[in-house]
Amino acid sequence: MARTTKTSVGRVGRPARGEETERRDALLTTALDIFLKQGFSGTSLDDIARAACVAKRTIYEQFGGKEGLFASAIEQSATRLVVKFPPVAAAGIELGPDLLSIGCAVLDFVLQPGSLAIYRLVAGEAKRQPKLARMFYEHGPARVIANVAERLAGQMRQGRIQKDDPVVVARRFIGLVVLEVHQRALLGMLPPMNAMEREQHVAATVALFLAALGTTSAPGKTRRRSSAAAGNIYVSSHQSRRKIP
Repeated sequence: MARTTKTSVGRVGRPARGEETERRDALLTTALDIFLKQGFSGTSLDDIARAACVAKRTIYEQFGGKEGLFASAIEQSATRLVVKFPPVAAAGIELGPDLLSIGCAVLDFVLQPGSLAIYRLVAGEAKRQPKLARMFYEHGPARVIANVAERLAGQMRQGRIQKDDPVVVARRFIGLVVLEVHQRALLGMLPPMNAMEREQHVAATVALFLAALGTTSAPGKTRRRSSAAAGNIYVSSHQSRRKIP
């Protein structure tokens, strides 16, 4: 009799390694969906186990409990973002194109409805669950900052940019790319941005950031037109903001 293979989360028996990874990913995705719908405090492991068709014991064995499950779900989201980054540049490679790619990937990610919902969830729980907020930061934003810091540290060792604490400088870069736009999006005040507008914003930010670092590395030859347009957008938006008391 032919054996049938199932890939659902709830299949019984010991899965193969690839299937085990698929099951884990499916469980994390299901868990995050429920956390977003019901809130962290309003979600029980019974809810997640039922929706994912797994035993509650399995969740405890793999993640240690609800907090560990949430942290792993956030880490999964961050991993999906970081894998989109270009490889860490070899010696002699300009920093600008890497920062442009990373900035675009980060901005695209944080403006997704699901990402905004995760942020609102964590912010709403932070006072009652400070450990939850810390886990979110360590498994999410901190991983992105560490990736950028590694690139900056390499450039500093090569003498291509001035020496500083690479982690602090990486935080500044991510803040420039994300902070103001993300805040407006969270408040529902950000008009929809298409891909070109997001790229223009990031290109202008990269140009400003590189100038502050004392390097002339361009954001990328293939994107010079959008970079120039971004510069104009940055100047006009900066001038308009200066009129606000």
